[in-house]
Amino acid sequence: MRLGAVLYAELTRAPTPEPSLWRTADRRFRASRAAIGHDAFVDEDRGATRSLLDWVRDVASREAGLAVVVTYRADGTAHASVVNAGVVNHPVSGEPVVGFVVQGGGRKKLENLRARRMATVVFRCGWDWVAVEGNVDLVGPDDRDCVAWPDARSVFREIYSAAIGGSPDDWAGRDDAIEQERHAAVLVRPVRVYANRSELG
Repeated sequence: MRLGAVLYAELTRAPTPEPSLWRTADRRFRASRAAIGHDAFVDEDRGATRSLLDWVRDVASREAGLAVVVTYRADGTAHASVVNAGVVNHPVSGEPVVGFVVQGGGRKKLENLRARRMATVVFRCGWDWVAVEGNVDLVGPDDRDCVAWPDARSVFREIYSAAIGGSPDDWAGRDDAIEQERHAAVLVRPVRVYANRSELG
């Protein structure tokens, strides 16, 4: 049985895994990856994080910004979905963050993010991958963590430009839809960034 299948079976043995089971599985996973030479590179140094976010830009540009976003339900289990995401500057701190846009209308990931302000975003192209874990700020007509509405429209434009393409001004035509459909801009402030060690030298 493959390692992934073993971990999945172990973690799903109970409806809600006990914390000790998560820790045991995590230790086995890290040890196994290190043993086969594919351990993930983890660095929380700010300068190194900036370098890794450059790697995010590179990988994202090769897949039209497509990324898997993981948010967390009330019971601690993961909810995954696919979005267009990119690296932008935080509108208040100016630090690089990963941004993506979520439509309103009761989207589960938005419900999760409003209740639990953390997310993981994974970008991949072929065998190249990079993951960003972090805390979340929400911006939009119903979410005003750090920027008031309608000033926050520029945040959406920057995200669309970074994630999909074009200039921020090209996305001004989305302003009305963002307000009418109650979209939210999600800004993931990196706490941990990791990727293929072999690709990072």
